[in-house]
Amino acid sequence: MRSCWCGGDLGKEIGRHYQICDECGAAVLSVLPEAGHFDVSDDDHDFYGRRYWTEYCVARGLPDIRERARADLSERCLFWLERLLEVTRPPGRVLEIGCGHGAFVRLLQELGFDATGTELSGWVADFAKQTFGVPVLRGPLETLTLDPGFACIAAFDVLEHLSDPSAVVRRCGDLLAPDGLLVLQTPWYRGEGADWSMLQEEEHVHLFTEGSIRLLLTRAGFQQVLVRPSLFPYDMWVVATRGQFPVPAPNASTSWRMPAAFMALLDLSHEASDLRDELTAADADRTARLAQVNEVTRLLGESEADRAARLDQVQELTALLQESEADRAARLTQVEELTRLLNESEADRAARLDKIHELSRLLDEAKRDGTARLNEIRAQINELSRQLGETESDRVARLEQIHELSRMVRELDADREARTNVVHGLEARIAAIERSWMWRLRRALLSILTGRPPGE
Repeated sequence: MRSCWCGGDLGKEIGRHYQICDECGAAVLSVLPEAGHFDVSDDDHDFYGRRYWTEYCVARGLPDIRERARADLSERCLFWLERLLEVTRPPGRVLEIGCGHGAFVRLLQELGFDATGTELSGWVADFAKQTFGVPVLRGPLETLTLDPGFACIAAFDVLEHLSDPSAVVRRCGDLLAPDGLLVLQTPWYRGEGADWSMLQEEEHVHLFTEGSIRLLLTRAGFQQVLVRPSLFPYDMWVVATRGQFPVPAPNASTSWRMPAAFMALLDLSHEASDLRDELTAADADRTARLAQVNEVTRLLGESEADRAARLDQVQELTALLQESEADRAARLTQVEELTRLLNESEADRAARLDKIHELSRLLDEAKRDGTARLNEIRAQINELSRQLGETESDRVARLEQIHELSRMVRELDADREARTNVVHGLEARIAAIERSWMWRLRRALLSILTGRPPGE
């Protein structure tokens, strides 16, 4: 299983290619490239050969080695030089690991350091020699034969490319003088996500946190470690020593002074840096103001839309108000008409009230007259009840007569039905006789005797 440089297990994933070390917190490439990926034996085909500094850089939108040599000389190299002079002064032997185009080695030489560079690519080493006239050793640091006692070893943007950074840092410690300095620049991982620009799986193997870089240097025997921000916000600047820190001041007997040209160049670099900071701040302010303008534009658009909507609402409300006014006038007319009708109704009510009083009087009289009539009606009812009783007795007698007559009718119907059955029987017998041969013979004889046709 793949593990971190420190031996810790890899846990949480960042994107597709990196995982966080559970022990030191560094972001580590999950799968190492092939073993020969870090070697340069064929400059035209190996990854860190000539094409890395030309075609690969251009494909990523970065300047090639020639453009970088010009740009770095007045920017990154000056920054590194100024930071280096804060902790050490010439003379002294300085080694830059991965010196690239060699501009920084040349600056160190011109200030009085005995400076040498190293590179994996022979083509890049030749480019540095031809461009800046500096000595460059070819090959990984572990394979180079070097005399110890360096005042400073520098490695800028190198540590993150190494499959075994611990071995390289220990080798640096062995090559330094007792009070020598190891100066590093490397990406500073602070918990960024998968879109962090330093997550470059073809190049970067270990991306250190402050804690993990301190652990790396401490394990290699460095007692004092200083970590500061570097030129770009995604990088850290690291100074480490096996001796005491801060680094002792240069020997007083050495009356070294920075050349005026370098001082002027540093001043220009500071001014350029200040201008860049101002430009960055201005750009940030411009971006913020542009965001504000966009927001105000958006709000204005929303306000315009809202205003149009409110105008439509106002027009709608105006129309409703006009309709309401017309309706109010109509209702006022109705109220006036209703008031008139109410007045008429009040007058009619008074007349009707008089009529009601008259009707009440008449009703009282009718009640009195009704009592007399009621007594008369009661007498009539009693008489009718008596007559009804007599009628009921007669009805019962008549009903008995009807029952008797009904019984007689039923007897007559039964007798009639019996007689009818007898008649039907006789008719059937007659019909049978008429159909018999004796009857037909009789009719024929009668016809012969009487001289009449049959049937007359």
